[in-house]
Amino acid sequence: MRDRRGGASGFCITLSYKGPLYDGRDGSKGSVRIDVSLRGEDVGESLLLVDTGYDDVGSAMLIASKLEDIMAEKIRALIVRGTARDLYDMMFIAAKGVKVDLELVNRKFSIYGMEYAQDQAASQIASLEGRWAMELEPLLAEVVPYEAAAKAVTGWLASL
Repeated sequence: MRDRRGGASGFCITLSYKGPLYDGRDGSKGSVRIDVSLRGEDVGESLLLVDTGYDDVGSAMLIASKLEDIMAEKIRALIVRGTARDLYDMMFIAAKGVKVDLELVNRKFSIYGMEYAQDQAASQIASLEGRWAMELEPLLAEVVPYEAAAKAVTGWLASL
């Protein structure tokens, strides 16, 4: 375990490992970051079969949050945190045709004593235009144009 930090609402740990690209230097270690929430929220779960495509590794069954819950959390994050990665993630989840109940979204906001507001979402999306490339370039090989993400998510949010 390389890093651990947290507070009353949750904690984050980073696990490092010596994978196939490890060459003896610390910088060549791989890592996995795990964020754990202690807020006690009910989250829908789904089983996910992960097939690596490699005969010698095999498949794994994972328990994952339902996309509806992830999207509701991303809506909350977009308004509360307001980072480009939230809008980026929302674009991909929306493209999967996920439908989210406004009640679920508002349960996510209730932790902060808030309710979802369309105008706040639109304002946060607009505020990302100038920071879009700067925030995403370190994370992605190719950055989707801001206009495409904003249009897709704004259209999706109109259905709430």
